[in-house]
Amino acid sequence: MAIQEHAVSLEDQIEQLNDQKAGFDAQAEAAKTQQTLIGNLAELPTRPLPPAAAGAPSSGDDWPKILALIAQATGDASKPKRGEMESSRSALSCRRRCCVSRRR
Repeated sequence: MAIQEHAVSLEDQIEQLNDQKAGFDAQAEAAKTQQTLIGNLAELPTRPLPPAAAGAPSSGDDWPKILALIAQATGDASKPKRGEMESSRSALSCRRRCCVSRRR
């Protein structure tokens, strides 16, 4: 019985480490995306403006607003979805405890 409890404990630790790894992987992917975005933004001043469509207002881009929106969206995208990870972890832990108690 102690061996089963220890095995469940180890499985829980492995699951937590896998969740942490997934979070780190998501952060690394977000950093790569940000790096690509910054590179593309750095190229913008060197690109010619596209021709304006007939009847369309002139391109009066508000760069501070655009950059703030990009930063906000990038930050939101890189946040791990804690609720989802925690709920799946607790459901799995509950299932494991139920299985251990049935084996006894």
